[in-house]
Amino acid sequence: MSKKVFKEKRKMFREFPLCLKHTLLSDENITKVRNAPLAGSFFVADEIKAEGNLYYEDKDYYAAIELYELVRTNSST
Repeated sequence: MSKKVFKEKRKMFREFPLCLKHTLLSDENITKVRNAPLAGSFFVADEIKAEGNLYYEDKDYYAAIELYELVRTNSST
């Protein structure tokens, strides 16, 4: 995904109501976070953050940001 497309989609997504944002992001990682017990959600969040770190190390910053945002908006960590 190009930087321009990413920014356009990100801007559009930020304008959505919070309840809609949570229903749109229903991939495997979100399901793990939502279904884990509170104590377990920390471990799931750490796994997703670690995956984001790998993207960051590979200089795929936009993929990393998406994973970090996913954890930030869908967990208690």
